[in-house]
Amino acid sequence: MPSELNVNPLRKAQDLLQVLSKAGLVSSLNCVKTAPEVMESPQAQLCDFCSRWFSHRKLFPLSIDDIRYQQTLRRLEEIRDETQCPLCTLILSSLSTDPQVLELTCEVPTYVHFEPYIYGTIGTEAFGAEKTTIARIWFALIVGRNDWSHDRDGTIYGHGVQLSGERVESKDKQLLLGRKIGSTCVDQALLLSWLSLCTNQHGHDCTPAPFGFDPGFTLRLIDVKRRCVVDPPPHPRYVALSYVWGNSVQVTLEEKHYLRLRKEGGLSDDYADIGTTIKDAMYLCEQLGEHYLWVDGLCIKQDDEEDRARQICSMNQIYSCAAFTIVAAGGDNAYAPLPGVRENSRSVIQHEAEIQGLHLMTTQRPFLASFSKSKWSSRGWTFQEKILSKRLLIFTPYQTFFQCGQAIFYEDTVLERSSHSPDIDISQEEGMDFRRHLSKPTADMCPLRKYGTCIQGYACRDLTKQYDGLNAFQGVLNILRPGFSDDFHWGLPESMFDIAITWYFGNHYPERRRQEFPSWSWLGWREGPNNSLFSHTGDTRSIIREIQWYKINKDGEKIHIKAQDTANEEATSHDASVSAFKWKPDHVPPVSSLHSLDPRGIPFTHFIRFWSSVARLHVDREGVRGESRWGNDRLVIRTSTSGPSVGLIYLHSKWRQARPDNLDFVVLCRYSSYKPGKYNLKSGLVVLLVELEAHSSVAHRVQRVLEPVDEAVWILAKPRWKLITLA
Repeated sequence: MPSELNVNPLRKAQDLLQVLSKAGLVSSLNCVKTAPEVMESPQAQLCDFCSRWFSHRKLFPLSIDDIRYQQTLRRLEEIRDETQCPLCTLILSSLSTDPQVLELTCEVPTYVHFEPYIYGTIGTEAFGAEKTTIARIWFALIVGRNDWSHDRDGTIYGHGVQLSGERVESKDKQLLLGRKIGSTCVDQALLLSWLSLCTNQHGHDCTPAPFGFDPGFTLRLIDVKRRCVVDPPPHPRYVALSYVWGNSVQVTLEEKHYLRLRKEGGLSDDYADIGTTIKDAMYLCEQLGEHYLWVDGLCIKQDDEEDRARQICSMNQIYSCAAFTIVAAGGDNAYAPLPGVRENSRSVIQHEAEIQGLHLMTTQRPFLASFSKSKWSSRGWTFQEKILSKRLLIFTPYQTFFQCGQAIFYEDTVLERSSHSPDIDISQEEGMDFRRHLSKPTADMCPLRKYGTCIQGYACRDLTKQYDGLNAFQGVLNILRPGFSDDFHWGLPESMFDIAITWYFGNHYPERRRQEFPSWSWLGWREGPNNSLFSHTGDTRSIIREIQWYKINKDGEKIHIKAQDTANEEATSHDASVSAFKWKPDHVPPVSSLHSLDPRGIPFTHFIRFWSSVARLHVDREGVRGESRWGNDRLVIRTSTSGPSVGLIYLHSKWRQARPDNLDFVVLCRYSSYKPGKYNLKSGLVVLLVELEAHSSVAHRVQRVLEPVDEAVWILAKPRWKLITLA
């Protein structure tokens, strides 16, 4: 997506509002509250404003220039007054699906911001035709210069219009066009067609994994016809459920309920202690012709620690072997219904109009906007359920989606290709290509990028019990492991340890430290608001190995971490002249075990040991002007109080004020931009700020320096070679 389309729409709207205000083109007249008007006839004329702004190119752009800078603002009361304009009526109808819009009296200036965004493209050169680009127009309310729609909905993609495919006969020509959907219930034939299409066309990437459970593992399933928990026949076809427990009290598989749940009818709808989510999932399975359903609370013995541990270790197999997974993204507890599964379980409103010969209809929320702010998307345990599943049926209050390894299907848009249909690409929708961590890694990603996408997506989720940080991600690590030549150590791939340990958070929040895990692992920190995890997922050939890493086992014995040397020869030799500064000695002393070290209550397994270049550097106390954010300051690091700049780092302002002027920094690896590129980092040393415990040689990770440090400048700081024990 071009950078112009990545600019925050609210900021652009505010800038446009200021320009128009200065020009006297907008005013703060009060609005009169009215109900949405009935749609006018297809022959109705556009108002003057819409006639000037709207054109076919807004929805059929020949190039990005047709929609670039095409955002506009209009007062809400003006749109309400244009009762004869079909586009104004359609816009108002879309906005008014939120009842609170009708209550806006506009006592403060209220505007509608609308802007076209690319939805997707159809066709490739292989079909002998140029690509066709389809766009949608999205609306947001700006009230008192605040993005009212975003504040309420958590998305700018809440209301919009799209081209309708209802009057298009050719299946291929319906691609990327809108479709009518059931207002109160999803069309189950559509769900079956999604599953069938994936099974018949997508091959290995979407095929459920073959059964390979460890000896002694017991797979229990719900027989949805008999409504009880059973021991299924060998290699059964089954469906899994991914949902949020919440704080609701519900029946689970425990000794006191065991006999009832194993008896036919023990999960009948007549029981009030069974969550509505589970009842709807059983009903849906029956309607789709499925026999068995796996639900964690009813298929794992909740009062048997041994059974729980064994089942948790097998999560990757449980979800990856399922025919598909039902995702309950519409509620915050187990008693929330699955929207659209039963009659009257949702309320979806679509409006249509014919404008300038185009058949238009209002959109439902798109993929990420429909569930990225849901409780399901915020919970740590549900992340691996999403990643491990081969196919997902995602139920939201707005519409139902299907996602697999090769496609995403929308209920309100035609995206189902036949084997002879042209290719379609919706990676620009919602900036999805740049927000992959909110979705799923794709099959064509390299192992390191899959890993980075997964840890980014998981780190932004919440856990009720922080010590579950690794347990809730273990299944994901299990499926990522074949892409690496060795195991993972506290969530970092050992074979690419030099690269993996360079992760960092955009901001520094000491209070979000997870003491249950090492500080040098991303597992040792909670992400939380106003923060994001970043990891290197680019060219591994740019990372030059400089450190020999050692992990410590439970007995204090050192074990060499056999990280691979992935550097390109050109990268290794690129900085040879600078490396002659000799910041690294010719001979590195051996690393000892930790038998004689008092870990001060920290488990031995939390430690890594390594020799590295260490420098004590001066860190400013006041942030670079205009570069403070959410309690963090962007600070300059210097070789000395008045020395040259080494680099920049974000630190929590209160934490920084409580520390001395000079702080300790260590080298992790070397980066070389051997291959010139617009977005490449500069060559230099990847450096980490650490904090030493008082009266101890144990150090803890604090924050990474933003960009690689020039080696010549590092030498000016007079670094020393030191054995580091990082906890």
